[in-house]
Amino acid sequence: ADPVVAKALTTLTCHQYSANDQSLRGWAKRARAQGKELWMSEWGDWTHHGLDLAMNYAQKLHQAHRAMLVPVWCVWEPGFLLDTQSGKVQPNKAFYAVAQFTRHARPGMQVLEAADTTCRTTAYLDEAARRFVLVSVNTGAEAVPMTYDLGGFAGLSAVSARRTSEAEDYAPVAESSLKVQDDQEGRRLSIDLPARSITTISLTYSAVLPSLVADAGFEEDTGAWQFLGDGLSGIEDSYPQGGLCDGYLHPTTEAPARLWQTLRNLKAGGRYRLTAACATSG
Repeated sequence: ADPVVAKALTTLTCHQYSANDQSLRGWAKRARAQGKELWMSEWGDWTHHGLDLAMNYAQKLHQAHRAMLVPVWCVWEPGFLLDTQSGKVQPNKAFYAVAQFTRHARPGMQVLEAADTTCRTTAYLDEAARRFVLVSVNTGAEAVPMTYDLGGFAGLSAVSARRTSEAEDYAPVAESSLKVQDDQEGRRLSIDLPARSITTISLTYSAVLPSLVADAGFEEDTGAWQFLGDGLSGIEDSYPQGGLCDGYLHPTTEAPARLWQTLRNLKAGGRYRLTAACATSG
């Protein structure tokens, strides 16, 4: 609240211990309200080992980028990523789990929305190099068939993947495991994500196609969305799929609720896909 102190601070920083998505979004809101960059300045796991440790690091990285919205994530005690018991310094599983992010999501890239409720997927875009990266974390005990909708990109090529799992340490994934399809539904990439694994997919593209929906994340007060119903529809921050906000509909038996915008530049005979995420609360 002190304007002199506020002006002197370049960043806000906080830790990621004992935190859920909602509490971390609270820090993201504070930082945005103050016009400051938010850093995750400390998290570490000195309890678990092996793949359990690796999966924890991958989940925390995903949570920090998707819920906390931080551009900087700092490892507490890098030694936790190494085994030194034998008198030698050797990478452990957590080292490779972190590498699934850090060797691909580089400074200057931006985090994109990834509407994935099956696995924890984080997407990164490098506009300068025209490169696109997906990191998916399957925490479950069963393999998951995953299909990514890549219809927002033109001229995709140079698809490659790396994986860390019980049997793999940042290992190359066979090209035959990556299936790119072009059909009436658009361009899609399919791959099976093994149980308890972190998979990083890297692609290059020629162009990013524009979205027809304005303010799809409900983040800006642009007037793109219109509402029907007194307090029955609008924008809030209770159940965001990504970012900080979501649109809500609270119809009653007496009154409907509607949230909409008019899409322009549609072409007769054209085929378009509209996707959305829906919170099932209530």
